Amino acid sequence: MTLYRNRAAPGAVIWKRLVDWKYRQDMVVRLRFGRGHPVGKRKGKNRRVALAFATLLAPAALMAYVLGAWRLASDLQIAGNFGIQQGIFSHWQVWMALGAAVNIAAVSLNRYGRGGELRLPFRYGRKASAPPDSEHSLQNQSTGIS
Repeated sequence: MTLYRNRAAPGAVIWKRLVDWKYRQDMVVRLRFGRGHPVGKRKGKNRRVALAFATLLAPAALMAYVLGAWRLASDLQIAGNFGIQQGIFSHWQVWMALGAAVNIAAVSLNRYGRGGELRLPFRYGRKASAPPDSEHSLQNQSTGIS
């Protein structure tokens, strides 16, 4: 072991700069990444992900329908008390609407995942700029007259 009498140990200067903040210096770190796979411009890149989400959404829709049926049966005093007594989720209409929305999403994602296009059912997927067939048919549909 060597003793340094007149000068500091070789690591002492570095240690002093690490501990003493007046010698603070900025450090620039440069990371270089390799060139990855190019992003494809083909249609339907996420079909497997859509199928996975559709698979997970189907039981969620069923759960919402079951909770809506339970709340409705609870209101009719056929079943026991519903777990949620106050708030927006204490109404059976909310659970049924939520179930329908999740079911529509699951069907649309499933259709897209199996090779179709990602679109919503009938009227929801229609473009707003597309005119109806005729003025007369639109009037009959809205009033229910054949």
